[in-house]
Amino acid sequence: MDAAKRPRTLLEQRIWGRNQSLAEFAEFAEEFARSSGEPGTLSERNLKRLVAGRRTDGAPVGRPRPATARLLERIFGTGIDELLASPERAAGAQSDQRELQTALAIARRVTPEVVMLLRGQLAAVRKLDRQLGAAATYDEVAVKIDQVMRLHSHSLLAGTRDKLAALLAELSALAGWQALDQGLRPRRWCTGSSLVSGVAS
Repeated sequence: MDAAKRPRTLLEQRIWGRNQSLAEFAEFAEEFARSSGEPGTLSERNLKRLVAGRRTDGAPVGRPRPATARLLERIFGTGIDELLASPERAAGAQSDQRELQTALAIARRVTPEVVMLLRGQLAAVRKLDRQLGAAATYDEVAVKIDQVMRLHSHSLLAGTRDKLAALLAELSALAGWQALDQGLRPRRWCTGSSLVSGVAS
């Protein structure tokens, strides 16, 4: 195996990680299929096409037969589309999926008590705004808007989404007034458009 060569697909990278040649892996896959009752088959010739990601004419290799796809998915614990993608693309998809899962998990933890805490933070910022002025609190309000908007975007409970949308509207209204106080009209209108898109979703 050429150490300088880059794997063309995640499948090829995973096989390299097993320190197996394509012939050795194809033999292992056939034995795995027999021992686990999988109907899929995988010849070395077919495997060569799959790890290349391209046919000899340069066209995308396409998905293998469902039984073969299931066999590979069981061996590697990874979806076939991800296995046939480039390692970089597969890594990006995994990163995006982890970020989404994290955002959804955080949003699921938003309870009525959490909403009350966020409202308490809004009340505190309003008090600081009255005492110190918009210049001292505008950035803090912008950060809070971003936080609440992300929670609203990933929340799946209608009641929670309604409460977050109402809080987002109040935060955005405050940011709009602060922008006006500072003569920041373009930022004011940007805040308004963000509010509309956030609540409408």
